[in-house]
Amino acid sequence: MSTPAPLDRRARLVARAATSRLAGTTGYRVRFDDDRALLDLPYNAALDNGAGAIHGGILCVLVDTAAWYAVALQTEGWPATIELQARFLAPAARTDLTATARVVRAGKRLATADVEVCTPEGAVIATGTATFTLGDRPVSDRLSDPAAERT
Repeated sequence: MSTPAPLDRRARLVARAATSRLAGTTGYRVRFDDDRALLDLPYNAALDNGAGAIHGGILCVLVDTAAWYAVALQTEGWPATIELQARFLAPAARTDLTATARVVRAGKRLATADVEVCTPEGAVIATGTATFTLGDRPVSDRLSDPAAERT
């Protein structure tokens, strides 16, 4: 969609994710592939629902967070979620997951990303879309501010 983000920015986003309380709770890890953000979630039985599949709320977290990192990689304004849609296509039982997000539209004030959540075998478990408002403070400012709130 746009020119690739500098490697330094990618590294700083990955470092931010590594210190995130949410990443610590769920175990996800962030990486980037060209202009896409990928969240890898190792299987954790504590994230299962009563039926033994990964809870739908966790799938929503993956959609929202992967989309956030894709938008943060490609835009300057700090993203804040204003809309989130998730479609659950199949249960995910006792498997690792990867959420892959790409920005489909980025303007001055809004950005939207599409996300696909898959198993290591390539089965699509969920899809989603997230829209963000882009704040006035640049992402780069918050990445260099250790006191900034963690996402």
